[in-house]
Amino acid sequence: SRASRGTLARATPAAGLSYNLQISLLGVPIQIKPGMLDPVSGWRRIPAPGNVNQVQTWTLRNSILQSAAFPHEQRIVLAAVQAVDNAWAGSTPASDTLQLNEQVTWLQLQNNPLMVQSDLLSWELSHLEDVSGYELQVADEPDFTAPLSETWVNLDSLGYGRDLFAGIPLSELDDFALIQPDITHYWRIRPHYLDSWRLTLFSETPGEFILVSPPDPPQSLSIQVLDGVATLTWDPVPGNFVYYIVYSSPDALAPFPQGWQVAGAPTTETAWMDPEPAAVRKFYRVKAVVLE
Repeated sequence: SRASRGTLARATPAAGLSYNLQISLLGVPIQIKPGMLDPVSGWRRIPAPGNVNQVQTWTLRNSILQSAAFPHEQRIVLAAVQAVDNAWAGSTPASDTLQLNEQVTWLQLQNNPLMVQSDLLSWELSHLEDVSGYELQVADEPDFTAPLSETWVNLDSLGYGRDLFAGIPLSELDDFALIQPDITHYWRIRPHYLDSWRLTLFSETPGEFILVSPPDPPQSLSIQVLDGVATLTWDPVPGNFVYYIVYSSPDALAPFPQGWQVAGAPTTETAWMDPEPAAVRKFYRVKAVVLE
């Protein structure tokens, strides 16, 4: 005998039918209740009565389905049932789906809106003992139809603290060179769990950032002293979001920035007056930075 497919003979009485039930999880190669059939065509892989005989209801008590869903996990059950006659011919299956966790839990994403290449894309960690790694995508459009970067992040390579957030510098992303400055980029993650049957999704709401190039050092720095008050001036540095920080120290050879004191709040001006009259000899440095 061989496996069969076909429509049931009209003369087959209901009492002569058995039922073949197949239950699986969407997106993963696991059968909760193997039915040995093609869920679309109804082709039967074994010549036999239906696997639930003549019952017409079935209650699932599977340990996989009863376990808690993890962040980013979507658990959808696929069910297909066909009638089988006494010649073991099967009908076209009736099928349905059931999403067990209607509310998917999403990991929180963190980053600075304006980023230099050493800044981190960070995300919340959860169920660390069950995670094998994270899939991270970066795109220049929010639909991610053509990601610029797709990076696998091993859990072992992540450093994280008590706040249970971990991150990766922009410069360590695969294909980082494709991320262009001064335009909005989008990023998202998808955790992979040690249990291969857990189907996970990418972040529902992606993070956003703009990559800014590190500014050039200020040029033509000059100092004028009048009545013991020092006034610094310098040429503007090209670029967006550039601020200047003035440092001072009584020792010109002091290590920078550890041996220097911040002399004032960041400013966008290209001139600065020391509010404290010079009682001792001072040296100054001006650094251009990018601030949000």
